[in-house]
Amino acid sequence: MKLLFFHAFVTLCLSSLCCGLIIPGIRDLLLDNNWDKHLPINNIIPWFVTPELSTKSELNVFITGATGYIGGQFLHEILHDKKHNFKVRALVRTEEKAQKLFYKTNCEVYTVIGDLDSLDLLREEISKADIVINAATNNHLPSTQVMDEVISTKTSTTILFHIAGVSVLSTRNQSDKYVWSDIADNKRINELPDDRPHIGIDRLVMNMKNKNPAYARPIVISPALIYGTSHGYDNVHSVQVPLLVRKSIELGQVFTIDDGEYDWSNVHIHDLGAMFRLLLHKLIHNKNSVKTGTEGYYFAETDNHTWIDVSVRASELLYEMDAVNTTEIAHLTEEESDKLFGSPLSSLYNTNALTKADLARSYGWEPSHQGEFWKSIEVTIADELHPGDDY
Repeated sequence: MKLLFFHAFVTLCLSSLCCGLIIPGIRDLLLDNNWDKHLPINNIIPWFVTPELSTKSELNVFITGATGYIGGQFLHEILHDKKHNFKVRALVRTEEKAQKLFYKTNCEVYTVIGDLDSLDLLREEISKADIVINAATNNHLPSTQVMDEVISTKTSTTILFHIAGVSVLSTRNQSDKYVWSDIADNKRINELPDDRPHIGIDRLVMNMKNKNPAYARPIVISPALIYGTSHGYDNVHSVQVPLLVRKSIELGQVFTIDDGEYDWSNVHIHDLGAMFRLLLHKLIHNKNSVKTGTEGYYFAETDNHTWIDVSVRASELLYEMDAVNTTEIAHLTEEESDKLFGSPLSSLYNTNALTKADLARSYGWEPSHQGEFWKSIEVTIADELHPGDDY
């Protein structure tokens, strides 16, 4: 592609010179044997001359977090895709996890042993991938810098899905019930203060397209609270509600932080997987069919809940099952919760984080699990009390 472009470039310049036109610097550039160092090729090749990924017979996928809750669901979506031929490589930390993933996926996933600090390994894998899925963590700077280094300089189309989270928007101002839209508030999202959780990582991902507009197609997906059982291959459970149930059982009483009047949006893990699949398909067939880069910050939500309502429902169910001593809710302070459980739980349960997934809906995302959040609390409690049983 570079050679073809150079031939066209030389033809244009010679034609201009023959017509008596003098273009400053052209003669020096043509006589310089190192001409390619002067031309920012990635930034001047128009997007319409780069081939779509759909033209490839096989698409190389590299995924981090493949054994996790979200990464496992995304991996499931890829392995059950009948429209494309994917070759998947997954980063796993141990040989034991590698073997488990290999066999649970019917030997369809190649594994590489390492972690997010294995930077040379990451660099090699990302350089070979058409699609990169970063689902291991939203706040590991060195690995994200390697992704930026490689994807921002590649001369082949690369799609990147980075999983963030709405804690970047969360506020402890109880009266702040603002609902963020990923369309109407895109400018505000890009201008969030630097002290917001993982915003520096999010920006690094989004700006990859600015550095390599012809080839880099990064998307940040920022889900609300995720619930439901994943179709993944190892960790299939979410965090917030199971943790609330588990700690309440330990305490003998369901708790909330302060008065619990804090609101969050939520989304089922399968609906999140459907959003990923939709965006992936569109990008494979037309890299400009959906917003990416600084415009490609996607929320994922279907409903909202208030934490005190979650605690009330959990207390009713747990009391019926003799798992707690009372239906009365314990109202803990932030300090009390951290002292009792030895971890800063309060940030999960005493903030507001409300979003609207307008962008994905504009491309045809139709979640099918809306309204199932409250039923999922029953399943979570049953699973905590009787792990391994099917419900």
